[in-house]
Amino acid sequence: MDNNTEIKNSNESCWNSIGVWARGGERCPQLSEIVHCRNCPVFIDAGSNLLSCDLPPGYLDEWTEIIARQKDTQKTNNISVIIFRIGNEYLALRSVIFREVVNVRKIHRIPHRTNEVLLGMTNIRGELHLCFSLNALIGNDSQAETEKTEGTEAKMMVIQDSGNCWVFEVDQVLGVFHCDDNIAQNVPVTVSKATGTFTQKILLHNQREVGLLDHELLIYALGKKTS
Repeated sequence: MDNNTEIKNSNESCWNSIGVWARGGERCPQLSEIVHCRNCPVFIDAGSNLLSCDLPPGYLDEWTEIIARQKDTQKTNNISVIIFRIGNEYLALRSVIFREVVNVRKIHRIPHRTNEVLLGMTNIRGELHLCFSLNALIGNDSQAETEKTEGTEAKMMVIQDSGNCWVFEVDQVLGVFHCDDNIAQNVPVTVSKATGTFTQKILLHNQREVGLLDHELLIYALGKKTS
């Protein structure tokens, strides 16, 4: 080694005093050739020595205890849902079935097919989709407390399954939320028989009970009612 290397050997942390990580003061002359301390044999040797040095007292015992410690195998069962309101009822569906949420469009009746569940068709981005009443489908008697007027929070929600799309209107969309399925409550007996058929769980959101609907059963019933 030359004199410059000897200067480096005189200080094990020369990379912090005269190397690239030094702040001000003298600079190592070899940087003009090697560019960075990680290319220097002194820095490489120091790293090798660090890996080969003896372990501190108690290190192995500490990590043996940590590894041997019983693991918590309980998993949090998070589910992603979209919560919305129809009348004074707060409901939710798993976000995986939603295609989009749009402003309210005009619904066009279908001659000889429109009924309390199938309301008609609407145009969403140039495509015609069947519109249905979620309240009528699940047998929910909840009604909006006030009439819808321009500027309300009413939206249309587009759901899809196996390439088929349907649209239903809600009075308010609260957004997407992640809930812990492990702490969701079972459906209480106070839930009406019809609505309870479609309700899987009762979620708690902002101290409010939200009925999580069974989207598979809903899609099945929707197909029966609109086919």
